[in-house]
Amino acid sequence: NLYLTVTSPAAAKLGAERILQALTSVGAAASLKRFDQTPESLEAAFVVDFKQVAHLEQFTKQLQEVSPEVRVSCLDDRGLLA
Repeated sequence: NLYLTVTSPAAAKLGAERILQALTSVGAAASLKRFDQTPESLEAAFVVDFKQVAHLEQFTKQLQEVSPEVRVSCLDDRGLLA
């Protein structure tokens, strides 16, 4: 499982539902673990299973189309398989 954090300015109007839609559209299985929203920003943390590295890239591109300022951070001690 990959630990995925999405950070976005609040002005981007990016919410947990939109993030989950982007994850499922690339075939990822995801579980929301933390969601923090302030007037300035949003930060959501997930445990995600991407079948391929390309799916992670597709997901990131989808979010950047919504907001170019979105930041996606991933952590996995096992790594992604090509």
